[in-house]
Amino acid sequence: MKRNHTRFFPAFRGAMALMLCVLFPSALQAASHVTCATSVTAPASVTAPASRGGDDSLYYNQVVRLRDGRILVGRVAYDPESDRYTIKSRDGKIQTVLNRDVEVVELHSRVYLPPRYNPSAPVYPCDIRQRDRQWWFAELRLWLMYSGEDESGPQIGLPALLVGPEAALGLRFGTHWAAGIGASYFRARGINRIPLFLYGKYTFTLECNTPYLYGLLGTVFDDQSGDAIALDKIFSPGPKIAGFGIGMDFALTRSVDLSVDFGYRYLQLPTSYVCDCSDDPPPREARYYNESHGLLLRAGVTF
Repeated sequence: MKRNHTRFFPAFRGAMALMLCVLFPSALQAASHVTCATSVTAPASVTAPASRGGDDSLYYNQVVRLRDGRILVGRVAYDPESDRYTIKSRDGKIQTVLNRDVEVVELHSRVYLPPRYNPSAPVYPCDIRQRDRQWWFAELRLWLMYSGEDESGPQIGLPALLVGPEAALGLRFGTHWAAGIGASYFRARGINRIPLFLYGKYTFTLECNTPYLYGLLGTVFDDQSGDAIALDKIFSPGPKIAGFGIGMDFALTRSVDLSVDFGYRYLQLPTSYVCDCSDDPPPREARYYNESHGLLLRAGVTF
């Protein structure tokens, strides 16, 4: 009986080489000139290598799949400063694409099958959040403020620890800046207070996890003093709030971040207090302004 040696032995030899590459890649490559396909998974924040090995840069074995369906094949490098991938094809053509337009970068074997049929390791871009594609933002926070001991005479200041909710809504400008309005709430010494403020935020990068800075400035409404902010009170005693901080956004999905930040907050709060502050009886009511400086910890979500 005749056997088809031409088809059988090359296929058998290829299968055995593939098995040895999987089980003993280092030993096989050291003992012979067989080159085993390897794969490397890299985040978008670093250059994605073609594969391990001294001569791998000579092979055009990476595939960039774009969100619009296009496929680019070649040698791929990532530049974190411009947030772009550069793809050099086998014929020398060079193309660049934004990180946000890339669905996945695939690493392919350069030995057994062509790239289209033999992917070996995907390299997913880190930017799943795509913050610059959303023209608005919204924040929901829970905050804890430590302001120390109340040193006011009639004890009208804030307690050492204060907890409250906070929300902000606004627009994004460019790739890093955002601004809007915010509001908060807390209750202290039996008085309900609602801070209302202008809110600004600077996000350092567009990647999955990124630091940010924020700042706020505004006024505080309450249900006890009857005082309100006015133009002539900006540089004189009046209900005021100001603060700033630094934090981190951790991307949970394409539209939601987990956010944690630490900062400083200043409050100037009016309080009406019945006192014997006149030479003529009966005692009259006076309005005091208490200043509080506190360290603030906030945690919540950003949309």
